[in-house]
Amino acid sequence: MNSPKLCVLASLISIEKHFQTLRSKTGIKTILSYPRETCVRRSFKALRAKEIIIILMDQNTGSKSGVFVDFFGQKAGTPIGAVVFAMRTGSPILPMFTVRDGKDSHKIIIEPHFYLEKKSTDEETLQHNVQKITTIIEGYVRKYPTEWVWMHQRWKSRPNEE
Repeated sequence: MNSPKLCVLASLISIEKHFQTLRSKTGIKTILSYPRETCVRRSFKALRAKEIIIILMDQNTGSKSGVFVDFFGQKAGTPIGAVVFAMRTGSPILPMFTVRDGKDSHKIIIEPHFYLEKKSTDEETLQHNVQKITTIIEGYVRKYPTEWVWMHQRWKSRPNEE
Protein backbone atom coordinates (compact mmCIF):
# COMPACT_ATOMS: atom_id res chain seq x y z
CA MET A 1 0.00 0.00 0.00
CA ASN A 2 1.32 3.45 -0.92
CA SER A 3 2.04 5.83 1.90
CA PRO A 4 0.06 9.10 1.98
CA LYS A 5 3.24 11.15 1.36
CA LEU A 6 4.00 9.21 -1.81
CA CYS A 7 0.44 9.70 -3.03
CA VAL A 8 0.64 13.44 -2.40
CA LEU A 9 4.01 13.64 -4.16
CA ALA A 10 2.66 11.72 -7.15
CA SER A 11 -0.34 14.05 -7.27
CA LEU A 12 1.88 17.14 -7.13
CA ILE A 13 4.08 15.80 -9.94
CA SER A 14 0.97 15.08 -11.99
CA ILE A 15 -0.40 18.59 -11.32
CA GLU A 16 2.95 20.17 -12.27
CA LYS A 17 3.02 18.20 -15.54
CA HIS A 18 -0.50 19.43 -16.26
CA PHE A 19 0.48 23.06 -15.56
CA GLN A 20 3.60 22.67 -17.72
CA THR A 21 1.43 21.41 -20.59
CA LEU A 22 -0.94 24.36 -20.20
CA ARG A 23 1.97 26.84 -20.10
CA SER A 24 3.51 25.30 -23.23
CA LYS A 25 0.21 25.47 -25.14
CA THR A 26 -0.06 29.19 -24.44
CA GLY A 27 3.53 29.91 -25.41
CA ILE A 28 4.81 30.44 -21.89
CA LYS A 29 8.35 29.16 -21.46
CA THR A 30 9.41 27.68 -18.14
CA ILE A 31 12.80 28.29 -16.58
CA LEU A 32 13.36 25.71 -13.88
CA SER A 33 15.02 26.95 -10.70
CA TYR A 34 17.60 24.13 -10.77
CA PRO A 35 20.35 23.89 -11.68
CA ARG A 36 20.76 27.39 -10.31
CA GLU A 37 23.43 28.58 -12.77
CA THR A 38 21.26 27.55 -15.72
CA CYS A 39 18.26 29.31 -14.18
CA VAL A 40 20.20 32.55 -13.71
CA ARG A 41 21.69 32.44 -17.21
CA ARG A 42 18.32 31.78 -18.87
CA SER A 43 16.61 34.46 -16.78
CA PHE A 44 19.16 37.12 -17.76
CA LYS A 45 18.85 36.04 -21.38
CA ALA A 46 15.06 36.42 -21.20
CA LEU A 47 15.32 39.87 -19.59
CA ARG A 48 17.84 41.03 -22.23
CA ALA A 49 15.34 39.86 -24.87
CA LYS A 50 12.69 42.10 -23.19
CA GLU A 51 10.74 39.05 -22.05
CA ILE A 52 8.79 38.89 -18.83
CA ILE A 53 9.93 36.44 -16.18
CA ILE A 54 7.53 35.41 -13.47
CA ILE A 55 8.96 34.63 -10.05
CA LEU A 56 6.76 33.40 -7.23
CA MET A 57 7.59 35.39 -4.12
CA ASP A 58 5.02 33.98 -1.69
CA GLN A 59 6.60 30.59 -1.11
CA ASN A 60 9.32 29.52 1.30
CA THR A 61 11.59 27.27 -0.73
CA GLY A 62 13.90 26.65 2.22
CA SER A 63 16.73 28.19 0.21
CA LYS A 64 19.48 29.84 2.21
CA SER A 65 19.63 32.62 -0.37
CA GLY A 66 16.40 34.27 0.77
CA VAL A 67 15.83 36.95 3.38
CA PHE A 68 13.44 37.14 6.31
CA VAL A 69 10.74 39.78 6.09
CA ASP A 70 7.49 40.43 7.93
CA PHE A 71 4.51 38.48 6.61
CA PHE A 72 1.36 38.54 8.73
CA GLY A 73 3.39 39.69 11.73
CA GLN A 74 5.95 36.88 11.57
CA LYS A 75 9.35 36.62 9.94
CA ALA A 76 9.05 34.53 6.78
CA GLY A 77 11.89 33.26 4.60
CA THR A 78 11.34 34.90 1.23
CA PRO A 79 13.01 34.43 -2.18
CA ILE A 80 15.10 37.34 -3.43
CA GLY A 81 15.42 36.44 -7.12
CA ALA A 82 13.07 39.08 -8.51
CA VAL A 83 14.81 41.87 -6.61
CA VAL A 84 18.30 40.61 -7.49
CA PHE A 85 17.42 40.51 -11.20
CA ALA A 86 15.93 44.00 -10.97
CA MET A 87 19.03 45.28 -9.16
CA ARG A 88 21.34 43.87 -11.83
CA THR A 89 19.30 44.84 -14.89
CA GLY A 90 17.28 47.90 -13.90
CA SER A 91 14.12 46.01 -14.86
CA PRO A 92 10.89 47.06 -13.17
CA ILE A 93 8.87 44.84 -10.85
CA LEU A 94 5.31 44.14 -12.00
CA PRO A 95 3.18 42.59 -9.23
CA MET A 96 0.59 40.20 -10.64
CA PHE A 97 -2.04 38.04 -8.98
CA THR A 98 -4.46 35.41 -10.23
CA VAL A 99 -7.86 35.12 -8.53
CA ARG A 100 -11.02 33.21 -9.28
CA ASP A 101 -13.53 35.02 -11.44
CA GLY A 102 -16.49 32.69 -11.35
CA LYS A 103 -16.70 28.93 -11.13
CA ASP A 104 -14.41 28.00 -14.01
CA SER A 105 -12.44 31.13 -14.75
CA HIS A 106 -9.76 33.33 -13.29
CA LYS A 107 -8.63 36.88 -13.75
CA ILE A 108 -5.15 38.28 -13.59
CA ILE A 109 -4.77 41.47 -11.58
CA ILE A 110 -1.77 43.53 -12.61
CA GLU A 111 -0.58 46.19 -10.21
CA PRO A 112 1.36 49.24 -11.42
CA HIS A 113 5.00 48.45 -12.06
CA PHE A 114 7.67 50.02 -9.93
CA TYR A 115 11.43 50.33 -9.95
CA LEU A 116 13.45 49.38 -6.92
CA GLU A 117 13.89 51.90 -4.15
CA LYS A 118 17.62 52.33 -3.69
CA LYS A 119 18.98 52.39 -0.15
CA SER A 120 22.47 53.11 1.16
CA THR A 121 23.71 49.53 0.64
CA ASP A 122 22.79 46.68 -1.70
CA GLU A 123 21.75 44.60 1.32
CA GLU A 124 19.38 47.34 2.52
CA THR A 125 18.01 47.78 -1.03
CA LEU A 126 17.37 44.04 -1.25
CA GLN A 127 15.72 43.80 2.19
CA HIS A 128 13.56 46.89 1.68
CA ASN A 129 12.26 45.84 -1.74
CA VAL A 130 11.58 42.22 -0.78
CA GLN A 131 9.56 43.59 2.15
CA LYS A 132 7.71 45.95 -0.20
CA ILE A 133 6.73 43.08 -2.49
CA THR A 134 5.77 40.89 0.46
CA THR A 135 3.53 43.65 1.84
CA ILE A 136 1.74 43.82 -1.52
CA ILE A 137 1.31 40.03 -1.48
CA GLU A 138 -0.03 40.13 2.09
CA GLY A 139 -2.64 42.67 0.96
CA TYR A 140 -3.89 40.29 -1.71
CA VAL A 141 -3.91 37.33 0.66
CA ARG A 142 -6.04 39.41 3.05
CA LYS A 143 -8.37 40.44 0.22
CA TYR A 144 -8.63 36.92 -1.27
CA PRO A 145 -7.79 34.52 1.59
CA THR A 146 -9.34 31.48 -0.11
CA GLU A 147 -7.10 31.97 -3.14
CA TRP A 148 -3.78 31.55 -1.35
CA VAL A 149 -2.08 28.16 -0.94
CA TRP A 150 -2.43 27.92 2.85
CA MET A 151 -1.18 24.32 2.92
CA HIS A 152 2.28 25.60 1.97
CA GLN A 153 4.59 25.92 4.99
CA ARG A 154 5.34 29.62 4.56
CA TRP A 155 7.07 29.94 7.95
CA LYS A 156 9.05 26.68 7.89
CA SER A 157 12.44 28.44 7.90
CA ARG A 158 13.29 30.53 10.92
CA PRO A 159 15.80 33.35 11.34
CA ASN A 160 19.11 32.30 12.97
CA GLU A 161 18.46 34.31 16.12
CA GLU A 162 15.49 32.06 16.91
